[in-house]
Amino acid sequence: MFCVSGFLSSLFNGWLIGCLFLRSEFLSQFHLLFMNLSIACLGHNLLAGFPFQGTSAISRRWLFGKHCCQLFASLDKFFNNVEVLASILIILERYSSNHLDKLGNKFYFYAVLSSWIASMVYASLPFFDISKFVCDAAGISCSLDWHPQKQVDQLYIAVYIIISVLPTLVICGLKIQEKCQKRKYNLRTDDDQITEAVTMMIILMQISWIPSGLVSLFSLINIRLPKALVFMAPIANTISTAIPFITIFCYDQEVRRKLLGTLQRRQGWKMRRLAIKKYRRNPSPCSIDDRSNSHC
Repeated sequence: MFCVSGFLSSLFNGWLIGCLFLRSEFLSQFHLLFMNLSIACLGHNLLAGFPFQGTSAISRRWLFGKHCCQLFASLDKFFNNVEVLASILIILERYSSNHLDKLGNKFYFYAVLSSWIASMVYASLPFFDISKFVCDAAGISCSLDWHPQKQVDQLYIAVYIIISVLPTLVICGLKIQEKCQKRKYNLRTDDDQITEAVTMMIILMQISWIPSGLVSLFSLINIRLPKALVFMAPIANTISTAIPFITIFCYDQEVRRKLLGTLQRRQGWKMRRLAIKKYRRNPSPCSIDDRSNSHC
């Protein structure tokens, strides 16, 4: 189940990134920010996801040694933070696009760049004796040590918890502000459906992070972890990386048309290659394009 969900999530995100990259003529701020989130999800799956956790789960132990454990946990926290910050930027873009104070491309460029740099700095702090990474309760992955020994370790964990719940806090604040402005100015927007879809995407992603949050909370307060919860947490995390693709596929008609169009073009190329191979095996005086003529 874990490997299947990881493979499908990687496939979906790779498909979406390829479609948005190759069909860049219709890209907007929203699509670029969504591609940023998909890149983070794909990197999380491939570099800190099912290839390592899946094989370790099959063997029921961490297979890649202490140093790889540190690197794996650092990449996991890095991509987690990028996903959270990318989600917040998508929320800001949706709600700012529905009002007069729309933010510019320059702001989002620097915001995306800053989010990746800040996430990298935060994830690398345990290498400088600020908190540390250890093997998790299941023994098939690596995560933060939830038993801080120093005050700076407690601060590091507190920042991680705040970052994890930040998208929900931002959504609640913007929802309240939007309702107040709509009531005051009687605003009507054309993108309300996509905005609501993005809100639902963030909520579903936060729900899928709950098992990992419970594992962290139980570890922090020294409560015995249920085995089902321990093994459910990485699966739910992997499923969360597929939620952005499902959301945009269901609610954005333009992206859905482009995604399905790539499959149709690929099928057309396959049929063309098969026709060429068949023609080479049984050549005729006429070309493939001329076979509809009566003399052929």
